[in-house]
Amino acid sequence: MTSKLAIYGGVLTGLITVLSFFVAYTVSPETMLSIGFYWASLVFYALGILLVLLRVKNQQNGLLLFKQALRDGFIVFLIANLLFFIFYFWLFKQDPGLLDIQLEQFRAY
Repeated sequence: MTSKLAIYGGVLTGLITVLSFFVAYTVSPETMLSIGFYWASLVFYALGILLVLLRVKNQQNGLLLFKQALRDGFIVFLIANLLFFIFYFWLFKQDPGLLDIQLEQFRAY
């Protein structure tokens, strides 16, 4: 039962992350590719994992084993990251100019 919750949380976290990157891309591709925006997006992962683990803990009357927390948290992260990287590679296929922007930012960093 908790695996279903972790899968749902991972999908939701991934979609929120993808949506934030898409909005940033429509505002400015440079913003989307900035290292600060990338690091700030990790807040979505942390919140998604935390909310899933709190929900699992509540469903089990306050008992959450480390093994289960690690497993469910990793499932959330794995699914969310999978959705994000599918979007990221798709976006680079749609807009090849992003590679030049990213290379320029890499050299400036």
